[in-house]
Amino acid sequence: MHSLVGTFITIATIVESVKAFIAVPGWNFGPHTGFGIALLAVALAVWFSGVVGALLGKFKVFYKPWQHHKEVHTKILKFHSLAGKVNLALAYVTTSSGLILYQKRFYADDPDISLALPNMVFFTVFTILIEVIY
Repeated sequence: MHSLVGTFITIATIVESVKAFIAVPGWNFGPHTGFGIALLAVALAVWFSGVVGALLGKFKVFYKPWQHHKEVHTKILKFHSLAGKVNLALAYVTTSSGLILYQKRFYADDPDISLALPNMVFFTVFTILIEVIY
């Protein structure tokens, strides 16, 4: 189930990124774009390391008693876990910078609307909750 959800999220990330790059006229490279590109790269690394780790585990490549390379499988999965956490942090920064950019473009006259702070609180509480549960 984890691999199916991860693959779905990776495909959705790629599709939404391509749609965003097509929808924005001209090349406007700012913090949101930079974080978005980094997020896309890390998302692909997370997906690829997850696929490699799952395939190595499924076919028991490193589980023969005479092989001493079991730590390679462990290192791949540790990288997958760490890159997933980096991906979460980048997703938060990308989303927040996008909300701030959206707010500046469309709600510049209304100082009462602040979307980044509620997003930060929700994201932080939700992430801590998920980490505690799992």
